[in-house]
Amino acid sequence: MTTVRALMLVIAASLVAHAAQTGPQCQSAQLKAASRRASKELACYAAAARKAAFVDPDCVDKVVQKFTDDYQKLSDKGGCFRTNAAATIAQSIDQMLATVAKFTGPCGASGDFCNVGSDCCSNSCIMLGPPFFPFCS
Repeated sequence: MTTVRALMLVIAASLVAHAAQTGPQCQSAQLKAASRRASKELACYAAAARKAAFVDPDCVDKVVQKFTDDYQKLSDKGGCFRTNAAATIAQSIDQMLATVAKFTGPCGASGDFCNVGSDCCSNSCIMLGPPFFPFCS
């Protein structure tokens, strides 16, 4: 009888140990998930740049879905400091990716049309005219 009781205690203890995670453990896993998403999505951009093609939406969709699924699994485990920030994290990653893509892509030469200074290799977009259009200086 005592052997059965001891075995039940060991099983119960192992179930409890694997069921929950601490806040720091969850935070670490959430940061790793965000890092994986950014890295893998940048790989989609790099593959497109290598081929001088558009970014494959299927590549990006797979990465985004994996992040969403991973984040939800972490939240479901419990113990996380925050469980409702996946959309905010995803938005921050999207902004970072857009910035990296913009500043690693082609820039406008002097005389090219621009919207902002960062569109130009010189980082200077000025109004020329008349008829006053913005051009790279």
